[in-house]
Amino acid sequence: PEDETEIERSEGGHGMAAAAAEAAAAAAADLAGRAPAEGSREGGEGSGAERGRAGGVEEEVGGRAYVLQLISLFHECELMEDEAQLGALYKIFKGILFLNDPPIIEMLLGEELVMDVMGILEADPELHPSQRTPHREVLKHGQGLFKEVVEIKDSSIRDKIRQTILLGYLKDTVLPRTIEDATLNTLSTMIYFNQVEIVNTLHQDAQYVRALFALLQQEREPKADANSETFIDGVRLLQELCNMAKHLQAG
Repeated sequence: PEDETEIERSEGGHGMAAAAAEAAAAAAADLAGRAPAEGSREGGEGSGAERGRAGGVEEEVGGRAYVLQLISLFHECELMEDEAQLGALYKIFKGILFLNDPPIIEMLLGEELVMDVMGILEADPELHPSQRTPHREVLKHGQGLFKEVVEIKDSSIRDKIRQTILLGYLKDTVLPRTIEDATLNTLSTMIYFNQVEIVNTLHQDAQYVRALFALLQQEREPKADANSETFIDGVRLLQELCNMAKHLQAG
C-alpha cells in the first residue's frame, strides 16, 4: 500500500538504513538551528523579539519530534537485533551531543528521553557487545544516582541535581573514550553552573541545613548506631556539598 512505512517495506534492513539516514540529516539540521523560522524569513507581523520567540518554540518542538522519530527507529532496530543500524543510531546521537548545544543536551537527558538515549549510546559499534556498559541497567538500579537523604522541597533543585548526575555520567562513563574537547568543556561548564545553583540554593535554605545537622546529631546520640545507613548517607551528603563548594571557590 501507498502509506506503508519504510521499515515495513524493507525486508533486509535497507529501508531502515535509509530512514535512519534521512531522519539523522533532518535532526542535525533542525537541532543545530541552522534554518531560521518561516515567520523570521518573511518578516510577518509583530516585533523581531516576538518572531524570535515563536521561531525558538518551533525549533524546539521540531527538534524533539525528530529525536522521538529516531528513538522509535531505535526500538525497531533493537527488537530486530540489527547491530548495523544500532551502530548508525549511536553515531547519530553522538553527533547530536557533539553539537555542544546545552538546551539539546538538557532535552536528551530529560526524564522522558534519557533511558532511550542511554540505550542508543550502549551500541558503540567499535566495541564488542560483551565490552559495552549497560547504561540503562546502571541507571535503573540507581548506582551513583541521587538519594534524597534530607527532603528538598524545591522541585527545580531536585531536577537540577538529577541532571548534574546524568551530565557527569555522560562525561565520565558514556563518552570518555571518544569525547571531543569542545564537548568536554560544554558538559563541564553545564555541571559547574548547576553546582553553583545547587550549593547556593541549599546553603540559603535554613530549614534544609537544620534538618541535615539534626539528622547527624540524632545519629550521634549514645544509643544510635554510627554505622547506620542514615548516618553514613548524611555524612556523604555533607561531604559532597563541601566538595562542591570547595571546587566552586577554586574555580
